[in-house]
Amino acid sequence: MTVLSRIMWSASVVIVTAVMSPTLAPAQQSLVQKIAGTWTLKDAREEFQDGHTKTPFITGQAMFDVNWHFIYFLVGKDRAKPSGGDLRAPVGPLVAFYGNYTANETDSTLLYNIEYASTTLLEGMKGRVWTISFNGDVMRIVATTLQTPEGPMTPVNEWTRAK
Repeated sequence: MTVLSRIMWSASVVIVTAVMSPTLAPAQQSLVQKIAGTWTLKDAREEFQDGHTKTPFITGQAMFDVNWHFIYFLVGKDRAKPSGGDLRAPVGPLVAFYGNYTANETDSTLLYNIEYASTTLLEGMKGRVWTISFNGDVMRIVATTLQTPEGPMTPVNEWTRAK
């Protein structure tokens, strides 16, 4: 093979790779790239160790950026009308918090830290884990088990990309 034919061969490999890269990109996305953006709640469940399940939330949104920040909130069904007219007093059920995260590509988990939340019981929590999986355009987040007044509970939330 002559020097010129080697150069032509190398150039054609580079061109074909460049042309094919956009079609290969989704499979090669990192976990952070996959979750980046705004998500709308599709389904929210609280799974208890005794086998019963609750679905207390009707809507919510989650936002993740590629700079390791997130916002996460769930709004409950059957919320009572507020008394006293204070627009700053939340009415539950409501789970809302924001903070930062790191991603573990190997096991598809996010390690997250809550800075501030709708309840001070969540504020300052560090090292919580979300296990992330995808089924088509649905992102599933399973959180580590929390201790609640009803016993140990695992939050399982499914999200679709906001449109």
